[in-house]
Amino acid sequence: LYPPPRLTPVGVSPTYGFQFQLDSETGGHYIIQRSFDLASCLPFLDVANTTGTIVLNDPSAETNSSSFFRTAAAN
Repeated sequence: LYPPPRLTPVGVSPTYGFQFQLDSETGGHYIIQRSFDLASCLPFLDVANTTGTIVLNDPSAETNSSSFFRTAAAN
C-alpha cells in the first residue's frame, strides 16, 4: 500500500516557470489537474512517475498568477 500522491511547490524558475514536485509510488500514472478558480479543474499533465519523485513545470505562471493543482491516479 502506497501513501497518496503529493504535490509540493519547489519555486519559480525564469526558464521553466512555476515548478512543483510530485511524490508518489514509483511507476505510478497520474493526471495533474489545474484550476484557476477552485470550482472547476481541467487536465494539465499526464505523468508516469518512473522514479517516485519528479519535478513538473507550469511555464504559464508568468502570465497566470492564480493556478491551483491537484493530482489523481490515471486509469
